[in-house]
Amino acid sequence: MGNDGGTIATQRSYVRGAKLIKKDAKKAADTTEGRQEAMKTCALSGSALNYKTDVIVACPYGRLYLKEAVVKCLLRRSQSASMDGTSSANEISHIRGLKDLYAVKFGSSCQCPVTGQDLSSGSLPCFVISSKKASKLERNVLSEKALKQMGLDSLQEDFGPFTEHDIVHLAPTTSELEKMKVAMMFKRENKAKAKNEKKKRKAGDKGNESLKFSKKSQVAPINNSLKPSKRSHNAASIAQATVASAVAQNPVLSSLFSKDSTLSEKEKKDKLFATNGR
Repeated sequence: MGNDGGTIATQRSYVRGAKLIKKDAKKAADTTEGRQEAMKTCALSGSALNYKTDVIVACPYGRLYLKEAVVKCLLRRSQSASMDGTSSANEISHIRGLKDLYAVKFGSSCQCPVTGQDLSSGSLPCFVISSKKASKLERNVLSEKALKQMGLDSLQEDFGPFTEHDIVHLAPTTSELEKMKVAMMFKRENKAKAKNEKKKRKAGDKGNESLKFSKKSQVAPINNSLKPSKRSHNAASIAQATVASAVAQNPVLSSLFSKDSTLSEKEKKDKLFATNGR
């Protein structure tokens, strides 16, 4: 700091009073003024939010951002490792990408579309519905009173389909934020676990298919040459029919092969030799 080769204060943690600022920020989150400021300023750039013209998004922690500011920070983080540990990188360390950003639309009046309450006052809890349908509406931020009075089932027609997991608390208090962090951690762990199990099942199915195929290939092929062909069967039938016809036309042969013949075996042989000698 004093040109003596010591530590250069490039991080907020080295700045005098930084810990006090962090503590004051936590206290501010639990006050009406602090929540009002959180509802009206970008959590990354500190710029004021214009509900009418700005594209505003929220993260899983319920913090509000100018979409342009957070997207630029995500791009810089992906392109440069030098951002690791900086205040801006730490601010969005829980945001993995655009899939963790939800469109927030207050409308021109910044009022709850159900109760008409002012959502920017910071005096009442409000929630954004992060479903695909709700993100395309003119307003998708509701007050806590609207959620309790209407119930999730009654809001499905206008904002659904969505579940309680699609509702994100905006500008939460410190205690509420801690609960949200724990819930998000379990949600991501369960999702990763389910994804790994799905991969294992797919790998197991492929292994079973290859095993079945190898077993089929090991079965000895049937030797068709051992089977009597249709051609040889037809030839035998024709030969049998020819012999039968010849026996029927020749009285000598007929008497030899007839079951009712009374000739002895010697007499049959004598007649057969006599026939062949003709």
